[in-house]
Amino acid sequence: MRKRLKKKLLEKALLKVAEIPSKMPAITEDICKTLAIELWRMRKSLRSMTDHPRCSALTVSLDKLQDVLQTMGVEIHDPCGEKYNEGMTLSVALFDRSQDLHPGQQRISEAITPTVYLNGRLLVPATVIVEVGEGGATDDKKND
Repeated sequence: MRKRLKKKLLEKALLKVAEIPSKMPAITEDICKTLAIELWRMRKSLRSMTDHPRCSALTVSLDKLQDVLQTMGVEIHDPCGEKYNEGMTLSVALFDRSQDLHPGQQRISEAITPTVYLNGRLLVPATVIVEVGEGGATDDKKND
């Protein structure tokens, strides 16, 4: 009796699993973009919590999620720290004056959202804050 009950329960469970793909929405570019941006935000938040005891477990989970996205062809690029030039495909939220850079030098100081690519094609450009040098930088602070 128990054996038959287990068999019926297993068959029911398998039928439910077989129905899942038909109920799941198609993975769209918007879903890929949202997953990539949220993964990037979680990683960015995690950097500030390095002393928390569960950080390593969360890091492993985020690595697995990133591996899944990479398998799907999703690439996440954080341009923070890069030199900025007018030809870049970015959305600049703010140009911020900086005494730490030489006059005319421009650098991406912060990414609000990353650039996301799907199979090498741009899905969404990064939104960034750009530092613009006003002078006062010394040679030991020089950022090339």
